[in-house]
Amino acid sequence: MRAPFELSARQKFLARIVQPDVFFVLLILGVLGLYTEFTHPGVIAPGVIGGICLVLALYAMNFLPINLAGLFLIALALAFFILEAKAPSTACWPSAESSPCSWARSFWCARPSLKAVSA
Repeated sequence: MRAPFELSARQKFLARIVQPDVFFVLLILGVLGLYTEFTHPGVIAPGVIGGICLVLALYAMNFLPINLAGLFLIALALAFFILEAKAPSTACWPSAESSPCSWARSFWCARPSLKAVSA
């Protein structure tokens, strides 16, 4: 009989950030924090928080199976974020940014097929 064991606080935290939903939120918060830092230089907090979120997201990315289509959609959304910072407009770039981000959420993490689960 195995003895039950408790995870340490560090292990609980790392297990939480490896979940796909938390990973995606960390990635978006990191990119938005850096975007805010680039568009408003001198404000330190968004850049620091964004950098920490991106480092945690990169750690979580090591443990998640990544779908290539989701990766390309995230790269497209990042390109639109950069275009928004360089050439601001009223509604063109923000709407173009949100579309790939929302689609990438559904494509990002590879999910097992129903055949693999039922077998």
